[in-house]
Amino acid sequence: MKQNEYVRIVSAPNGAQNPLYRVMKKAVKAANIRKILIGTKEEVLTRVSKMNAKNMTLFYYGSAENVYAFAPSFAERYRKAGAKCVIHVGKGMHHCYALQPSVPGCNAASDEIIRLIRSYRKIMEDSPTIKEPPIDETVMLLHTTVKKHGFESVLYRGNGTKEKVVIDISGSNGGMRLTEKEAQFYHKNGIPALALALFKTKQTQKNLDRVPIEYVERAVNWLKRLGYKKIGIDGLSKGSELALIAGSMFPDISCVIARVPSYFVSEGLRKSGISKNPSGTSCWSYQGKELPFAPYRLRKFNMLKMLMKEKELHILTFNKGKKVTPETVIPVEKINGPVLFLSSRQDEVWESYKSAAIMEKRLKDKGFKYPHKHIVLPHLGHAMTTDYSLLYKIAFKRERYYPEECVKERKQLKHELLNWINHVW
Repeated sequence: MKQNEYVRIVSAPNGAQNPLYRVMKKAVKAANIRKILIGTKEEVLTRVSKMNAKNMTLFYYGSAENVYAFAPSFAERYRKAGAKCVIHVGKGMHHCYALQPSVPGCNAASDEIIRLIRSYRKIMEDSPTIKEPPIDETVMLLHTTVKKHGFESVLYRGNGTKEKVVIDISGSNGGMRLTEKEAQFYHKNGIPALALALFKTKQTQKNLDRVPIEYVERAVNWLKRLGYKKIGIDGLSKGSELALIAGSMFPDISCVIARVPSYFVSEGLRKSGISKNPSGTSCWSYQGKELPFAPYRLRKFNMLKMLMKEKELHILTFNKGKKVTPETVIPVEKINGPVLFLSSRQDEVWESYKSAAIMEKRLKDKGFKYPHKHIVLPHLGHAMTTDYSLLYKIAFKRERYYPEECVKERKQLKHELLNWINHVW
């Protein structure tokens, strides 16, 4: 069963009059599962036949109970509806045995149900049983939430057309401030853009640690339902890592822009005071499993000491020396559309030029059939954003020493981005 599928528990006949109904309803409500189907055989059969084929229903029968006779008719109705179900049969077990963990021999099935409920409690599936309110096409901003849609975002609708849309994601800074700034750049130039939150917002987790790639997957599916024909993704720093991963996983993404990228998956980070230390886990997860990652060589990082020594946000030492293995390398050749790399030889955070060069060569060696290009900006460092912030001058020497060159290269960056979206993609 895929993790983005609901758990649906079906009770025995007698519906709400069944004394176990309250137990099941309470468990499902606590887990935030969308539907619990309880009723007579015909009532349940009528409803499940209308389910989307992506959903999965789990049945638990005891071989010694009379209602086990209903199992074939359930299975046949599901087959005809093109839906999925799994029928579990407890050998020698009685009616509703799976909900009676205190009875000898019943705890295995009960434990399995509890495990499923816990593992799926935060999953928000794209389901026809969840009716979204009609969208006002005159509204230029649309907000989604983790609770209602399975991801947090702001959609800027550009010129209102639905030919193309770009998903924007930022890096280890987290939050939405920078992400929204980049989405607004596209919006102001007539291109619809979705600012997607990954972590450090009220609706998402605190750290860059096993962030669900499902955020991107659900955003893509939602944009498709809105009618967007082509979906691209633009990631900055750690966001470029995720943009490349998502592009290699989801064929509906037909354009990837990777600014100051990494060619492999790294270890996650957890905040510790003003510093961030390795999490011991991957940055990213999918269907509950961590992606293979290259761990940091240094296990502790003193941000204050670094700032005093370097007089800037200079963490190359921290990001060098990772053990990159084949399973941690992002298979960029699987991307289903043009790829643009933007890097800097002067990157203060990690070796983005080296990573972009490796990926560009990989695409050439693999005979990648779509356009791909690597642009190197000589003066801009890791802050490869379209919007200038005074914080960059504080954080990076290059912004202080080469202000005019950085202004000029940001203009070039904007031109390259718009050209790629409007004319190459």
